[in-house]
Amino acid sequence: MTITRDAPWLNRFMAWMNERFPPLFLVVNCIVFVTVITYGRTIDPNQELHWHWVRDILGMVAFCMFPFMLRVFDEHKDFEADKHNHPERVLQRGVISLKDLRVVCCFGIAVQWGGSVYLDGGFGEITQLWVCVMLWAMLMGIEFFCGEWLQEHLFLYAFSHQLISPLGIYWVLCMASPGTFPGFVDVGFVLLLSFFAGFAFEISRKLKMPDEERSTVDSYTKEFGTRRAPLVALFFMVAETVAVSGMILLVNPGTLGIAWVVISVALLVLCSVPFLRFSRKPEAGLPTKMEGASGVLLLVNHFLVLAAIFSA
Repeated sequence: MTITRDAPWLNRFMAWMNERFPPLFLVVNCIVFVTVITYGRTIDPNQELHWHWVRDILGMVAFCMFPFMLRVFDEHKDFEADKHNHPERVLQRGVISLKDLRVVCCFGIAVQWGGSVYLDGGFGEITQLWVCVMLWAMLMGIEFFCGEWLQEHLFLYAFSHQLISPLGIYWVLCMASPGTFPGFVDVGFVLLLSFFAGFAFEISRKLKMPDEERSTVDSYTKEFGTRRAPLVALFFMVAETVAVSGMILLVNPGTLGIAWVVISVALLVLCSVPFLRFSRKPEAGLPTKMEGASGVLLLVNHFLVLAAIFSA
């Protein structure tokens, strides 16, 4: 059933969500949040490993509002281009407006700010990190004052935007250990995981068949070619697995920890199949499989970290 602008507002908003920010993304972000705070408390000798219900649920809601906010920023930034490239989308058809999204986004920003201040009990480390994250997000929104140049260098464009991931994760780590900034060395593996996993997924979702390429739509297959582009994505997936392995062995250095690492490596091998096939010979259906494989690797790796922590 096609949603029109005459439908109730909630129906129109959910149609946009299903198209541009599916509820599954919220589930994934909740899993990432739980993994990060659990890992942060495990490696912090001053923290006990248990759930702080009010504090952690508030932190989770604030963190889930963060990628939603980034999506709304992107919708504003890319609105005119998307009118040409994706006229069928809910926003471009006028079913919902940018003003509607701004209202919800402002609510999300208020939740992030209010949650950070509450968890700090004032303007402390959590709120300071959130301010830094917001400043970077706003720079992303205006494409660092060099949008035209960045648009011509897709890899650098993605690199500058993916830096928001470790910043956001560091914000979450401060939620896990309020009152102090976690040391970068102590949390290096999880920051690298967020960067590598985000980059791998970003590249994987922009791999296309030669006959699907459009001059006005960016893709990494257009940037690097059909042979090299999937290998670039695979490189970041390997780096992601290395970061996960470091996290696992840090919290569970025994035989069982090694077993979890072996499972992670085996998963990487399995997920690499569509990338290697596409690199040899692009086939219809492989781009979707590559995007799915990258997402599965990200999700399962977080579960493996949790498994390593609770089996130590």
